[in-house]
Parts: sequence; structure tokens; C-alpha cells
Amino acid sequence: MNIGIRKRASILILMAIVFGMVIATALVFFGQANHSKSLPAHKSSVSLRAANDASASRNNAGAVGLFISVVLVLACAGGDVGFAFWARKEIKQICGARLTPQMKLDQIKNADILFDLPLYLGLSGTVIGFLLIAWGFPDGSRTVAYLSTVFGIIVSALMRLLMLRLTRKRLLELCARRLARSKGRMSSLSDRQ
Repeated sequence: MNIGIRKRASILILMAIVFGMVIATALVFFGQANHSKSLPAHKSSVSLRAANDASASRNNAGAVGLFISVVLVLACAGGDVGFAFWARKEIKQICGARLTPQMKLDQIKNADILFDLPLYLGLSGTVIGFLLIAWGFPDGSRTVAYLSTVFGIIVSALMRLLMLRLTRKRLLELCARRLARSKGRMSSLSDRQ
């Protein structure tokens, strides 16, 4: 596969995931925001006013919770895409270096942590989402927890498949060719003696 095509394909896939995640988040949050809770019928005007005040503070807390949740989901999605581009840049630098294929493979093993960063960001998004639930912002917090984890898993898997695996495969093929050439030279030298 041509590197240019692979680069374009990985960028398109990441963009499609981000777009899908934003649409899913918007649908979930707007569905929760439009879901109205009915107030129980009260007989006295004092209890009705207290119920309205409690409902207004619940709605304000819900709006704040939704805003925090949307910001966190978008931050996790942006962070994951940022990690993907960072890992791509590192792989490109390693492949462009004037090193033997074996040394490049060793450096790629060293950069392997970059491909796990979206998973760690997704896990931190889950923890933050559950903390928001504990702090009284349940609207959208579960969505933050689940979407950040799922998005981290998907981005990490795509990075490993589209970048890491293909680069390692190419470098291993280069190592095999070098080994075959060196064995060919060794056999031709032994034939001469």
C-alpha cells in the first residue's frame, strides 16, 4: 500500500470517528436536555413555589452538567486525535532516520507507549465522568465515561493497525532482504575459496 494512500486513509478514518462521536454526543445530550421531568401536583402555593425553585436549580445543575460533559467529550476526542498525529510524526521521524532497519524496529518498540495514550485518556475520561456523577451532575456524565473509553479504544486500535503494524511489517521485510543479501554474499565467498 502506498504511504500517501495510507496517510489519507488514516486521516479520513480518524475524521469520520470524530464526526460520528460528535453527532452521537449531540444526539444524546439534546435528548437528555429535552427530556422534561414533570412536577408533582401540589395543593398549596408555598409548596408549588418551593417545587418550582427546586426544579429550576435542578435544571441549572443539569445544564452545567451537560456543558461540562460536552466539553470533556470533545477534549477526549481532540486529545485522542492529537495523540494519533503525534505518534504518526514520531513514526515518520524514525523511518526517515539514517539507521539500520533493526535499529528502527528497536526505536519503534521504544515509541510503543504513544499508541497506548488514547487508551489512558479514555480511562481518565471514564474516571472524570464517574466523578461528575458522584458530584451531582448525572446528566451526560455516563455518556462521557462510555464515549471517552470507546473512542480511546477505537483510536488506539486504528493507530496500531494503520501505523504501527504496517511500519513494522515494512521494516521486517527490509531486515529479511538484508539478511538474504548477506547470506548470498557469504555463500559466494565460500564458493570462491
